[in-house]
Amino acid sequence: MVEAKGNRNEWSGLTPEQLFEKYGSNAGGLTTAAVEEKQKVFGKNQLEKEKRDNVFVVFAQQFKSPVVLLLVGACIASFALQEFAEGCVILFIVLLNSCLATQQEMSAGDAVAKLAAMAAPKCKVLRDGEVQDVEASELVPGDVIELATGDGVPADCRLFECMEILANEALLTGESEEVRKVLVVDDLDEPFAKNMCFMSTSVTNGRGKAIITAIGMGTQVGQIAFQLNTAKKEGNKLTPLQMALNRLGGIIGSIAVFVLIVIVVVAYLKGYEDPDEPGENQILVLVKVAVGFAVSAVPEGLPMVVTICLALG
Repeated sequence: MVEAKGNRNEWSGLTPEQLFEKYGSNAGGLTTAAVEEKQKVFGKNQLEKEKRDNVFVVFAQQFKSPVVLLLVGACIASFALQEFAEGCVILFIVLLNSCLATQQEMSAGDAVAKLAAMAAPKCKVLRDGEVQDVEASELVPGDVIELATGDGVPADCRLFECMEILANEALLTGESEEVRKVLVVDDLDEPFAKNMCFMSTSVTNGRGKAIITAIGMGTQVGQIAFQLNTAKKEGNKLTPLQMALNRLGGIIGSIAVFVLIVIVVVAYLKGYEDPDEPGENQILVLVKVAVGFAVSAVPEGLPMVVTICLALG
């Protein structure tokens, strides 16, 4: 597969003759033998998709956070002490936070698949001097394709015949206005040159012929897919906000444990008794006090607030 490169367009300044020479092609297209050789070098005309984690794995990963673990501990303690209302509230918050975070991560993983779905499945290609209907995934640099109104563009290509071609490139540029194509351009640094058509865009008017210059991850839309895949990998790392939350969770946990120990030791030495239930086992009373303090020390709503903030950007 072609490796993703920078955004600068290196083909728009070349003449069709130079491109034919570069790729060993001509206006009649490649030969079948040449295509087979090129496919060994360039691979398939497809966008690379990152392997997605199972939704249950992603859900389980949400429980790595120290604050969430503190909440789980507080939830268990609440149920153990028969504080069912408090336990149910904490459990609801933990599950809602984990579901929101899982949905956010799974949605991000769908982006590349959606980009790939926008590419044209088939196209008209000149091979051995004849027009053939070919799977877009079988295209190679140097192939000559025909474009007409309504066609999806199967790969990045340089036009060498252009009759009133308009293209919708909103996917790449964000601009809804159609782009009028020409054969010669002056701005050679423009990544979306007007003498080229790009993978996953569409022809809305006109017809023409073009030579394929880049396929798969080497295309402009491939750059987007590459960035999305990179972002997904980096997304497995914690954001600064999440790291700060984990540090806060560690600090809260440490302080809570320290204060807990102090409270239990002081209460035990002073012979503390529950005024509502005098005579109750002192150890059980101290355990209830300790757990109650631990539950109150945990900020139940913090993980969900952070997750919502990340989802909203």
